Amino acid sequence: HVLGSLVLLEKFHLCNNAGTITAALPLTQQLQNLEQLRELIINKIMDDQSLLELGEACCRTVKLELNVERERAGSETSKAARSGHLRKLNVLDLSLNEELSDLGWRDFFLTLDNVSELRELNICRLYTNQLKPQPDTFKAFVQCVSRLPALVTIRMLSWMLDAMDFNMFNSMKESHPQSRRLRLCWQWTLPFSPIVQTDE
Repeated sequence: HVLGSLVLLEKFHLCNNAGTITAALPLTQQLQNLEQLRELIINKIMDDQSLLELGEACCRTVKLELNVERERAGSETSKAARSGHLRKLNVLDLSLNEELSDLGWRDFFLTLDNVSELRELNICRLYTNQLKPQPDTFKAFVQCVSRLPALVTIRMLSWMLDAMDFNMFNSMKESHPQSRRLRLCWQWTLPFSPIVQTDE
């Protein structure tokens, strides 16, 4: 309850420690009160449900296909989502949340909206826990990026992308407001030059 009262908070960083994993969902629900928040970093503690709640805290309108049951139940989270909270976010870092599934990311991408000032999105994974997104998940990601007019940097290391993914992204990028500056970082950079040696 303390977090929700910090209405002037501009930067919030939450990472894994004892007890925080089970607290992720209540924390994302309280974010709707932090309308001055510019930098949000949540690492290692999110699951699919808390990720979706975060997307709903940002969006202007609730996606009917994801929330029809919550609407019928009068969900407070869905009501809050209509107000479009977290509009001033510049940085959203959700890296190293290894429990998130392909489906969880797809629902998040479909829901995330109304963060027009977002400039940096970080959704990297560990090198040992790579994710190959399904075509509909990457399509949702591309559509999500198209709704973020200020976005210039996307970091998604350990996402296994293929030629079709890049074709879809580059096609969207051509009409993106930041088309000349938008960059997608998906490959790990080695701190040394690889040595290739052939057997003689």
